[in-house]
Amino acid sequence: MADASRAGVKIHEAKIPFQKETLEICRFFKIDPMQLIGSGALLIAAEHGFEDKIIDVLKRRRIQASVIGEFLKQSTKRIFVDKNGSEKPLVRPLSDHLWTALKQK
Repeated sequence: MADASRAGVKIHEAKIPFQKETLEICRFFKIDPMQLIGSGALLIAAEHGFEDKIIDVLKRRRIQASVIGEFLKQSTKRIFVDKNGSEKPLVRPLSDHLWTALKQK
């Protein structure tokens, strides 16, 4: 989404909701849930100031929603803030970790 918008991005790991089942499966297969394709997830880009309204409407319809990051003006900036608050470069995954799990015997 950042690439298509020609923007940078800053993502906060602690704000990304994961289903309990997803985390358990990832633990079992020793894969990183942050490296999954996220089927069933929907990213919404909104103008600053509208995020609370959008989340309220979705929650009234029993759709889980949260703000997980923001776009940055500098298109080359890609930041990942881990659960401890440390900023790291946001790297592109080589492949979906689901493939790693499927290759296990």
